[in-house]
Amino acid sequence: MKPVVVAFPRTIYNSNQTGGGIKNLLPVSLLSVLGNAVKLRWELTSYARSSANARLNLDLYEGTKDSPRPSENPFSGQQLGSVTTHTALGLMAFNVTADFSGRVDAVLWVDAISGSTPEWIDAEARVTLWIND
Repeated sequence: MKPVVVAFPRTIYNSNQTGGGIKNLLPVSLLSVLGNAVKLRWELTSYARSSANARLNLDLYEGTKDSPRPSENPFSGQQLGSVTTHTALGLMAFNVTADFSGRVDAVLWVDAISGSTPEWIDAEARVTLWIND
């Protein structure tokens, strides 16, 4: 079975006023849904951006706790990896395969590649889950 879930809906994701990242957290209801998969196929789509200086970032974590969630505390999970190079418009897809601990967490954020100007990206993130029946 391969269901698809919307991890981060299409919207304008912003940096802060100095170009730093503002965390957009995966809904808690999806932590165990993603953690039940044996493989995740992430698709990040960027439709528009404020400038070529805008970068879309996705950090992935896994753990066993909902609170504190794996992305919020090193005692509740560990980082699976980061994708920090999505600077072009269009689709970027990648697979994540691991022995997940039961909860997979994600943080999406936009920042400025250089300088200190605020940036934004019109984007979304979807995940295909490989689940053993």
